[in-house]
Amino acid sequence: GSSDFHTELTVKEDNIIIPNKLSVGTTANGTGALTVTSSGHDHIHLNRTVDNVGYGAGIIGRLGNDASTTAAHEYAAIFFQIEDNTDGSEAGSIAFNTSSGGTAADNSGTNAMQITSAGNVGIGDTTPAEKLQVAGNIRINNNGIIRADGSGYLQLGNTSGGDIRIFGDGSSSRIQAHGNHLYLQTNRDADDIIFAVNKGGTD
Repeated sequence: GSSDFHTELTVKEDNIIIPNKLSVGTTANGTGALTVTSSGHDHIHLNRTVDNVGYGAGIIGRLGNDASTTAAHEYAAIFFQIEDNTDGSEAGSIAFNTSSGGTAADNSGTNAMQITSAGNVGIGDTTPAEKLQVAGNIRINNNGIIRADGSGYLQLGNTSGGDIRIFGDGSSSRIQAHGNHLYLQTNRDADDIIFAVNKGGTD
């Protein structure tokens, strides 16, 4: 067969330069810098010849800054990582990194969210032990709800025996039943339910 290379295509020793758009799997003009068309589900493969746990193959967003539009700072990245490299038992995870304080997003210290092979999601935590683990505070918009699905229960607990505290923000704090009874119950007969007003204060 023959190849028809337009003048816009430059072939060098270690790369191919295409200044406009590249379309793969179609003869139609692409809508972006790279358009890949296929009836299969695996459009793009990222191959890296390493086997170290924690290593990954990534996609990185590089943009300019106020000094130069071509500064190519790494602002955000997605890495497809090795979680377990055992032959026949391989497991993977996905890391979402975001730049902060000028640190490039390919630095492990910029991890913002992790999805493990078990489907656990960690926000600010790279080794989440539950389906969602957050290192920090959580804010819910006004009238938000945390709800157990179905007829099961919703449990608030602490892994190290600490307190569970309910605070208002500069106003009253309230535990309120909506439409049904409100139960306060201990698991053992020897345990008490203690109500204390301004405990340790002068009121």
